[in-house]
Amino acid sequence: MDIISLEMGIAFLFIFLAPIVYILAKENAKKKKLNNRVTKICSDNAIKKTNTISIANHIFVSDIEGKKLLNYHKKQDNFSVMDLEDFDTCSIQRSWNNGESSKVVLQKVSMVFTPKGQGSPHVISLFDDSYENPLEAEAILYEADRFTRYLNTEALH
Repeated sequence: MDIISLEMGIAFLFIFLAPIVYILAKENAKKKKLNNRVTKICSDNAIKKTNTISIANHIFVSDIEGKKLLNYHKKQDNFSVMDLEDFDTCSIQRSWNNGESSKVVLQKVSMVFTPKGQGSPHVISLFDDSYENPLEAEAILYEADRFTRYLNTEALH
């Protein structure tokens, strides 16, 4: 009876842990594939990975020495390389909406790069309430604000 109980316990342990181990292995493989993709894009565009940060669906890789910024959009699987020497400052643009019971809800968060000369600013939309989870808005705003402060002090001076 004791051996059967032990075998049953091990079988149930395996049944419940196998899906968790599978999911963790799959997530790690996905992260490694994404990291390899970003590294390949950086090497193709001569970008040294000085700082890498993930904000919402974007991965930003900054190259302070080369004054470049890689913006990789994870969901759309596309990227753009920006020459930071063309821009004067970077700021956060946010819009608020009045929610239920006089609660203010963050609706949109964008990074705005102001050009040095004439021209329109370059805008990267990080959060849009109509597409993404509104519970992530404050975290996205915090990370974006921290990254813009980093860019303004290290790269855009």
